[in-house]
Amino acid sequence: MDKDLILEIGTEEIPAGFLEDSSKKLKEITTKVLSDSNLSHSDVEVYYTPRRLTLRVSGLPEKQEDIIQQHTGPPESIAYDDNKNPSKAAIGFAKKFGKEAKGLRILKTDRGRFLGFTQKIKGRHTGKILKEILPDIVLKIPFPKSMRWRTSKITFARPIRWVLCIFNNKPLKFTIYNITSSNKSYGHRFLSPKSFKVENWKSYLSGLEDSFVVLDQDKRSGLIEKEVAVRAAELNGSVEEDTELLKTVSNIVEYPIALIGTFEEEYLEVPPEVLVSVMKYHQKYFPVYRKNSSDSDDTVIKSIEDIKKVNTLLPNFIFISGIKVDKPEVVIKGNERVIRARFNDARFFLREDTKQHLENYVDKLKTVTYLSDVGSYYDKKSRLEAVSRYISNLFNINERSFIRAAELCKADLVTQMVFEFPELQGTMGKYYALISGETSEVATAIEEHYMPVTRDGQLPATELGSYLSIAEKIDNICSCFFAGLIPTGSADPYALRRQVIGIIRIITDKNIDLNIKDLINSWIENCGLDMSAEKQAGLPDKILGFFTERFRNYLLEEHKFDFDVIDAALSTNFENITDSLKVVETITSFKDKPDFESVTTAFKRVVNITKDSEPGAVDESLFADDAELTLYEKYLSIKNEVSKDLESADYEKVLSKIVELRIPVDNFFDSVMVMDKKLQIKNNRLSLLHKIKTLFFNIADFSKLN
Repeated sequence: MDKDLILEIGTEEIPAGFLEDSSKKLKEITTKVLSDSNLSHSDVEVYYTPRRLTLRVSGLPEKQEDIIQQHTGPPESIAYDDNKNPSKAAIGFAKKFGKEAKGLRILKTDRGRFLGFTQKIKGRHTGKILKEILPDIVLKIPFPKSMRWRTSKITFARPIRWVLCIFNNKPLKFTIYNITSSNKSYGHRFLSPKSFKVENWKSYLSGLEDSFVVLDQDKRSGLIEKEVAVRAAELNGSVEEDTELLKTVSNIVEYPIALIGTFEEEYLEVPPEVLVSVMKYHQKYFPVYRKNSSDSDDTVIKSIEDIKKVNTLLPNFIFISGIKVDKPEVVIKGNERVIRARFNDARFFLREDTKQHLENYVDKLKTVTYLSDVGSYYDKKSRLEAVSRYISNLFNINERSFIRAAELCKADLVTQMVFEFPELQGTMGKYYALISGETSEVATAIEEHYMPVTRDGQLPATELGSYLSIAEKIDNICSCFFAGLIPTGSADPYALRRQVIGIIRIITDKNIDLNIKDLINSWIENCGLDMSAEKQAGLPDKILGFFTERFRNYLLEEHKFDFDVIDAALSTNFENITDSLKVVETITSFKDKPDFESVTTAFKRVVNITKDSEPGAVDESLFADDAELTLYEKYLSIKNEVSKDLESADYEKVLSKIVELRIPVDNFFDSVMVMDKKLQIKNNRLSLLHKIKTLFFNIADFSKLN
């Protein structure tokens, strides 16, 4: 009958952020070690709370299976001498294993016939093996940070206080960190600190339940989610879904109790983003929102008092206590006192910061270094203004608003609020801009210019915010490349890959027709940095190459386009993201058409035969075959039309025109010997094919298509 293993490592409180990844690693390590130990099993489960990591392995055998081990020595051809006696090689092999050579036999293997023997190795008892491997499994659990305690040289996330181990309903004893495992576990530190005995998984779970411990992290998270929703309903409010906060909170308690806290309404004059930041990220509380709060926002913010009018929060919060007490009001008051102090600080920062216009902070940016080789944030502000002018000249954008947003977008970095809450950069800039009398268009762009903050984060909603975000990110990327801070391998400390993806997402989402190469060159020309001619010449290609690779990955991962299509489209020309995406989409559609294979075959012949030659002028007087003239005339007839269609980015039309060359190209190769003995004729024919290739290359390198 299959047996079960229960292992519980009892500890001091492990940080919430360590638990999920470390438990996954525990499962991976256990699965591998059991496999390496020849121990079959049906399932490996891991559970965790702040004070315990629990491993359950189901379906273990009572002992290992017996193994028939085969040992092979010299090949049969050299195992015996001419008299059929064991050779020196055979005797040496037998001696190595303490056997007589005459007792060995010839074994047939996949590699041939060899002298050898088989040996039956009896399986060991599972319990004995577990005693040996479990300490090693525990020691291999990785944590972001580990610590030593007492005189131990071994490290763990937090000090281990007990180890429970049950195999086949019996205690399994081994020692780790000077602690001997037993059949005892412990309940909640404060509500039920006494030990209880464990016989099996059922008694383990019931013992924890009786001792105020919810072991299953998913169950604990579900309980919290339900309790928070109930408490919010009691306030006639709602709580926004936040899986990360829910996960964090469920990882800091063993027995969750949801309680309601209250704060004074006067704090609602502080922007909701600040209050939420304090509650969520600093205190791990759940903010409570007014129901239908989105319908009550008609006030234009011009002062601190206006913030309160549009604030969507209720003056309440919900927090999770890990202790069930007779007088919860004591716990509630303690949490209210903590949050009141933080809100007081935030209100003070707000009032101090708004004593002057946001514009007055701009000059202070000179004292804050952006990157040592590219200057201060004031210098960065100036570069953003230059990029904004360039972009506004390309598109129908309010240049005055664009430049103003670029001028002010970094000013909040030197305010007290953002110094204390750096995650609110841009957001506070928006509020301070509105209170300073700036337009809502400028204020919103200031907030949105950091978006998307993550690879898959929210994109800017407004046109001005989108363009300012592109300007911000292109400056970050170009500045880092100028300073030599180029990502290598997995290292990308300035998140340049993410910022390229951000630009790509904005451009594709808003269908912006922007030439990236020209944008990079504009930055170089107007950045105001001391740059050698050599560096200036090489920088655009480096940055554009970086964009190309990120765009290639983006098309593969996000759009699931075929690699060969992406490669074909990006190999000939990548400057415009919107155009390149259209080309990839056009070729993808073309691959399903009957002409696809014959067209790509014809083009590959053109590419292959011209790869070692240089293009030149075509001389019609050297044509010796009608197929040459027909192909050339067809080329001339569609050349101008292709150019017009390229200008309008109508790649379907471009492709349909190029497809018309397929039959003349095939006839050309069937009728003409390209490599003619006469050099002039050969070169003329190659020049003609170069023109055909160039026409194809206007859209993609079809030779790369499968």
